[in-house]
Amino acid sequence: MGKILDELLKEIPSSDMTVQIKEICNALWEEEKKNLKHPRSLPEGANIFLALELIPARTKGEISYLTLERDPLEEFIAIYYTIRIKDYQNGHELPIMPKRIKTHPLEGRSAKKIMAEYAKLVKFYRGE
Repeated sequence: MGKILDELLKEIPSSDMTVQIKEICNALWEEEKKNLKHPRSLPEGANIFLALELIPARTKGEISYLTLERDPLEEFIAIYYTIRIKDYQNGHELPIMPKRIKTHPLEGRSAKKIMAEYAKLVKFYRGE
């Protein structure tokens, strides 16, 4: 994944870490959005840069997501969310937000390091 991140970083004109992370997340989203099976409950928000559905989920009967988010102090975190499939299938008009289960601080002073930490968590939660 290091080579892919290096290539993406070369294409980004800004040296601002937040801009770099946002651009990398946008590129990853274009690749990953076709893999969504449950888009209606995808976590959304102003500070969520990327949300990926984790397949398989932690337990049977759940849908899981891992987000990359910026907190107010310009630090980055990954948050693991879940929602029961039963709640998703009830067909409420308003989307049901998944429940926040675990927050992981992402250590790093560069976009490459933060994205590498996020990638490790994705692999861990997917059981790879």
